[in-house]
Amino acid sequence: MITFREAVRHGVFYSLMFYFSVSHATTFLPVPLEQQLESVSAVIRGEFLGEMSKRAPNGDVITAMSFKLKSQSGLLPREVLNPNNFQVLVPGGNLDGVTYFVHGAPRFTVGEEAVLFLAKGPYGLHVYNLAMGKYNIVKEAGATWLSSEVFPTHGELGNISFDQLDAQLNKRFGQPLQEIQLNYSKVVVPTTDKKRRLPASVAKIPAREVASSETEADTFGNAWMLMLCLGLLGIISAHLARRSE
Repeated sequence: MITFREAVRHGVFYSLMFYFSVSHATTFLPVPLEQQLESVSAVIRGEFLGEMSKRAPNGDVITAMSFKLKSQSGLLPREVLNPNNFQVLVPGGNLDGVTYFVHGAPRFTVGEEAVLFLAKGPYGLHVYNLAMGKYNIVKEAGATWLSSEVFPTHGELGNISFDQLDAQLNKRFGQPLQEIQLNYSKVVVPTTDKKRRLPASVAKIPAREVASSETEADTFGNAWMLMLCLGLLGIISAHLARRSE
C-alpha cells in the first residue's frame, strides 16, 4: 500500500516529467503556405556555408548560419551587406564544449541548398517558426520542387512548385524570388582614364585654344618667311640676268 507521502512524491515526479516533456518538445501543425507567409519578413534561397554559435545580449545561446544567397524576396537593400556571407539566426548551438539543444530547430549540412522563410527578431533575421520555415529543394527526374522539412509527405507542403511559391510571394511582397543585385554609388575609374585626367585647376584653362592659336601664328609666320625668301631669290635672279646681257 502506498502511503500519502509516497503518493505525493510520485505525483511530483510525474508532474515534473510531464512538464519537461511538454516544455522541451515542439509540436508543428501543417499551416497553408499563404498563411505562413503572412507572418514572414522575407524569403531566401541560399547555399549553406557554415555556422558559429555565440551568446545573444540576453544570455541565450544562438547560432549564426552563413549562406550564399541565390535569390530573395522581401529583403531590404541594407539587409544584404554581403550576399556571399548572409547570416540567419537559429536558437541553440554548441558553445564552449556544451551543446544547447533546441527541439525543432532547423539543421543544415555544408553545401546544402534550401529555401528559408525569415522573420525579424531583436538580434537579426531568424528562421521563421524553427524547422517549419525550412523548405528543401528536391530535384528528381528533371523536375525541381520544394518540400517542407517538417511535413515532407504532406499533400500541399510536401510538393510545392517554384511557380506556386512565386505566385504567393507576389501577393505578399509584390515580387517573386529574384537574383541578388547590388547597387554601388561609387564609380571606379579605369587606370588609363585616371592617367589622362588632368587636375581640376588645370582642366579649367583653355589649353587647347591657346595651343591652336599659337599653331596658327607659327604657320602664318613660316609662310611669310617663305614668300620673302622666294621674292629675294627672284630679285637676285633678275639682277644676274641683266648683268649677263
